[in-house]
Amino acid sequence: MTIASLKNLIVEFGDRRVIDQVSVLCEEGAVIGLIGGNGAGKSTLLNVLSGRLQETSGERFLHPKARIGYLLQNSGLSGGRSMIEELRSVVQEGLDAIERLPVTSDPREYARLQAIIDATDAYQIDVRIKTVLNGMGFADYDLTLDVAELSGGEQTRLALCKLLIEQPNLLLLDEPTNHLDFRTLTWLEEYIQNYKGSVILVSHDRFFLDRCVTEIWDMEEGTVRCYPGNYTAFKEQKELWLKEQERLFEQQEKEVAKLTDYIDRNLVRASTSAMAKSRRKQLEKMELIEKPHVNERRLHLKFPVDQGGGNDVLQCRDLTVSVGEDHRLFTGLSFRMQKGEKIAIVGDNGTGKTTLLSVLMGELEPLEGHIRWGANIQTGIFRQATHFINDDHTVLEELGAIYPQMTYQQLRSILAAVSFIGEEVELKVGTLSGGERARFQFAALMPKRCNTLLFDEPTNHLDLPAREEVERALADFTGNLLVVSHDRYFLSHVPTRILKLTPGGLVELKRLEDYWEEEKEELPPPVKEKKAPPANYKSKEQRAREAARRQELSKIEKELAEVEEQIAEWTARLEDAGADYKVLEECCRELEALRALQEELTENWLLLNEEN
Repeated sequence: MTIASLKNLIVEFGDRRVIDQVSVLCEEGAVIGLIGGNGAGKSTLLNVLSGRLQETSGERFLHPKARIGYLLQNSGLSGGRSMIEELRSVVQEGLDAIERLPVTSDPREYARLQAIIDATDAYQIDVRIKTVLNGMGFADYDLTLDVAELSGGEQTRLALCKLLIEQPNLLLLDEPTNHLDFRTLTWLEEYIQNYKGSVILVSHDRFFLDRCVTEIWDMEEGTVRCYPGNYTAFKEQKELWLKEQERLFEQQEKEVAKLTDYIDRNLVRASTSAMAKSRRKQLEKMELIEKPHVNERRLHLKFPVDQGGGNDVLQCRDLTVSVGEDHRLFTGLSFRMQKGEKIAIVGDNGTGKTTLLSVLMGELEPLEGHIRWGANIQTGIFRQATHFINDDHTVLEELGAIYPQMTYQQLRSILAAVSFIGEEVELKVGTLSGGERARFQFAALMPKRCNTLLFDEPTNHLDLPAREEVERALADFTGNLLVVSHDRYFLSHVPTRILKLTPGGLVELKRLEDYWEEEKEELPPPVKEKKAPPANYKSKEQRAREAARRQELSKIEKELAEVEEQIAEWTARLEDAGADYKVLEECCRELEALRALQEELTENWLLLNEEN
């Protein structure tokens, strides 16, 4: 069943076309990742789907039974009610019906009230609230606290809790992973994986997209292309599609040039004019293939190294660090860093990861212990909070103040590499967004040619293409890297060592997955739902349906195993195909069909399990 769709959608703001002829379908039970660069139109598309924005032209369809829940980016709740009042309000009609039920003598009114209670599942509201609050990190909060007393991030998290408790059958989520730590991210992933409704979400968290989504909508220059599978599958498919489009485009260019040349040479000659006119009609009817789009605005990062330094890069012994007089962050911290290592530091918020980097840079003094940097070590740091020489400087002036020896052209070249182009170099640095500040820091670091980089959350505030470029640049970096990050995709691809910061120092993790499992184990246990009457009696018909359900589950599981074997076989053929585009095209076609079948079987299996 299609829960929502858009057909030939166009959205224009003045003379600017933001969405151009987009047609998409959201099926019941789908979890769709909407991705694209900043300014691609993702939030606009969600606003049209939710009905908050009117399309310029095209069709928007919602199933009559569709109930939309929409979490805007960084949208919180206003004050005036306590946390528990805000959350219980999602079933207020059902709660009112519970209050009126005992005093109702009219059988028809009693039946109407009972129907409202059943529809809203109002008897179970407190169970649902506890389950969601525990998972989203509110287990220890005083629920009588006024919403206005929460921070902006906490209000946004609570708004997400309210949506999950409400359980709409179409969830629209714009950056739902903002303000979440590893623990709550893991819980939200599992919640969305098991969600009974449909979900369309915008996220820059590639690991989250890999774990949750069944389809990717790739938005670029106002258009959308749909790919089955998760983010990793999308990357493989898009790369193949781009190569094939490039080949078809070049082939057509040659054909057009050949036809044009023939027409030019033969149109005026009486003996060949008819053939030339025929070729001209052929050329006019040809459906031209567009050249594959290359994002000219993407980052081009490179962190060159002047000299490598010695084998012993850094040694820390028995460090104790406090914030203020009473709050001790960690004690007895010791570790060594050798040449060429790329070390990631992970840990809960507030454990002191950013403070540790400041201590290593000599900006803060430890209470105890000592730090020794090796010979010829040149450090550079990327900070979460950017410090400028003068907030009134333009981007060009600020970089020029850092590198006064550079020419105008050199400065412009560096800024262009981080996508400050044209008049953007005249932006005041004090007014830059989070993503722009991050890009400026990259520009300021690249010419330093440091052999040791300390990076604090380098992928925050960046869109997906920018995150991938940072990941590539740091993977190619030949020096030493110490990075603090919550980006699980980045952590899975760049570091050679993972250290977890605890109050007792740093603990080395053999696998990053160990940290995720540890965080998962520390989550509050799920709240067990109360058994509501009637008792678990099953009729003969119910037992027969249960047996048929188990039989169907077994059949689907066998079919899934066969499909997975076929996917593995076609994937192996794809890897062996090399540059044979016919084989590549066949492999992609077969894999797309098999993955679609796999998704259909998986969805049927989940639906049957939910009937249990």
